[in-house]
Amino acid sequence: FLPLRMLGGAFAGLAALHEADPDLAAKVVASLSAVVQLEDGTLLPAWPRDDGPAWALLSVLLSRTANPPSKARAAEAWLAERAGSIVWVIDDCGLADAAAGEALRATMGVANLTPARFEALATAAGVRGAAAPVRIEGHSSRRVWAEAPIERGRSGTAGTVQIRVEAGQDSRSVQLATAPVAVVPPGLLMGPLLADWTMDSWISGVAAVPALERSSAARLERTAAGQWEVFVECRVPVADEPAAQDSARDQVRIVFGSLGAPLGVVTLEAPASLEQGDRWSARALVPSSAIEPGGLLRIGIERRDASGARSAWPRPMLPGQSEPGRRLVRLDRWGGLGP
Repeated sequence: FLPLRMLGGAFAGLAALHEADPDLAAKVVASLSAVVQLEDGTLLPAWPRDDGPAWALLSVLLSRTANPPSKARAAEAWLAERAGSIVWVIDDCGLADAAAGEALRATMGVANLTPARFEALATAAGVRGAAAPVRIEGHSSRRVWAEAPIERGRSGTAGTVQIRVEAGQDSRSVQLATAPVAVVPPGLLMGPLLADWTMDSWISGVAAVPALERSSAARLERTAAGQWEVFVECRVPVADEPAAQDSARDQVRIVFGSLGAPLGVVTLEAPASLEQGDRWSARALVPSSAIEPGGLLRIGIERRDASGARSAWPRPMLPGQSEPGRRLVRLDRWGGLGP
């Protein structure tokens, strides 16, 4: 919280701007206190991460030598530097027949940080046509989609494609992993799981990993019996009192199939007591019904630990998001005989 003297200065500065230009002052206040409503009604803060420019503006607004027009120009310049939107990837590999080489339907989120409605449009190079623009009301967010070509990466790697997102006056690029990643011995590492978006990480677009004592990872591998299996390992903080760990509430969900149309969900729970002390592990077979034609598998992982903190792979999740994004993998290269 701001010290009272600084808070009083902020109010005085905004009052000075209001005298010069009431509409402009309202825009500055809206930007400083921006809140975005997600599609499910969840409200998320989205005010400036770096308060240095805001304090520089305040010094101009409180200056006894600056006249009203110069104060208005300083406010307009500050607003011009503020991004009008946030763009993030929700899912890389939505519904499409990947076995037939069709373009994947990627899902992104766009948040409107301005009070005015704008349109958002996502396009990928190399794909003809584009989805219709999506209208997004002020201080709200919507999902947008783009048809993304399936880029063929090297064995065991993920090819990427660049998506251009136009959101109001903003234009930015995001990278999607659109190549099926080949699973080869000893298995495909999935992780570490990424912490839920916070305001800072969401605005910056830089995902964060939970602290080491709450980290998680998984591996997709083939058993000696020829079945596909997911091995999960989750760390837990070492409590002063064993009973305080309450690890039984620690849970991992493995989701197969496309976002919004899962082909299967497997839930793993931590045991009541931890044999290893600072971690627990479990294995789950991949349902045969989840494997798509051509030996393709879409998989996402979500963990909610005993403290309620959530992490996911391959993309972070926002509060209110009900399922993780997916990564597309291919299972026909384990023996080295696939194309």
